Formats: sequence, structure tokens, C-alpha cells
Amino acid sequence: MNSSKMLVAATFAAVAAFGAQAGEVDLTPLPEFHSTRTVAEVRAEAAAALSAGQIAYGELYAFPAPTMSSTLTRAEVLNEAKIAQRAGQIGHGELAVVAQPMLSSTLRRADVLNQAKAAQPADWIMGTEAIAP
Repeated sequence: MNSSKMLVAATFAAVAAFGAQAGEVDLTPLPEFHSTRTVAEVRAEAAAALSAGQIAYGELYAFPAPTMSSTLTRAEVLNEAKIAQRAGQIGHGELAVVAQPMLSSTLRRADVLNQAKAAQPADWIMGTEAIAP
């Protein structure tokens, strides 16, 4: 008796869960479509597309890649790639981080620290944060 009540409860829960998945039904009629071409014309166009290889079948069909041409030789391309990598324009390795140009400064570290100290209030201690009372 107890197992039959559990079975009924589980069935009801499953049916309720599937019912909650349903969305609203859109019953607005679709606009009417009237073709201006005959069935023979459509079939002839489909046959022409099939013979030209423009119709894909299944998931594994691949369209032919466009042909590309280059004016550079393989050695020239490799040379350009080496130059770009040495200049930091091409990343390498797992992170592939492109090197950023180094910024140069005319000031020494001590000068920068002195300017930072001068810009702060007299009671400010470098490296510590003010603690509210």
C-alpha cells in the first residue's frame, strides 16, 4: 500500500514537471504563400544546384575551400614570421602573450619616491593605510 502511494506520487510529480515545461501556443495563422514558378522550374533549379555541388548532405559535407594565391615564397613567409616573433609581435607558448613595448622614464626610482612623499600629507606614512577610529 505504501509503495503504491509512492508510485502514484512519483508519477504525478513527473507529469507535473513535464506539464510545467510547456509554453504558450501561438495560433496566429501564417501568411499565405503563392509561388510564381512551376514545379518543373523548381525541380530543374534543384537538379542544377545538385550537379554544381551547391547542396550539402548530412553533417560531414564540406564546401570546397576558396583557392588563395600568394606572391611570397614559403621562405619569405617564414622569414617574416621569425622577424615578427623576435620583435614581440607574435606570441608563442601556451600563454601567447604579446610583449608590450617598455616604457622609459627620465626619472630615477629615488626621484619618483621623493615626489610621491611630497604629494602626501605630512602625517601619511608610505606603505600603510589610514585606519578609521
